[in-house]
Amino acid sequence: MFIRGALLVLLYGKDFAGYGYVVYGYTIIYSLSLSKAVIRASLRALEKTFPMLVSRAVGAGLAIISAYYLTLRFWADRQI
Repeated sequence: MFIRGALLVLLYGKDFAGYGYVVYGYTIIYSLSLSKAVIRASLRALEKTFPMLVSRAVGAGLAIISAYYLTLRFWADRQI
C-alpha cells in the first residue's frame, strides 16, 4: 500500500500521491499479460493452437461489445 504512493511521489511529485491504485492495477494487468505469454508459448510448443483462436475471437467480441456500451454510456450526449 505504502510503496504505491511513495513510488508515485518519487517519480511524479506530491500531486500524484493519491493515485496509488493506478500502480496496483497496472501491476495486475502486467502480470496477467506475462502469464498469457507463457501459456501461449506452451500451447504453440504442444501444437495446440485452437484455444488461442477461440480466446482471440472471444476477446474481439468482448472488445466490440464493451466499446459499444462505453460509447453509449459516456459519450452519447456529447457532440463530436
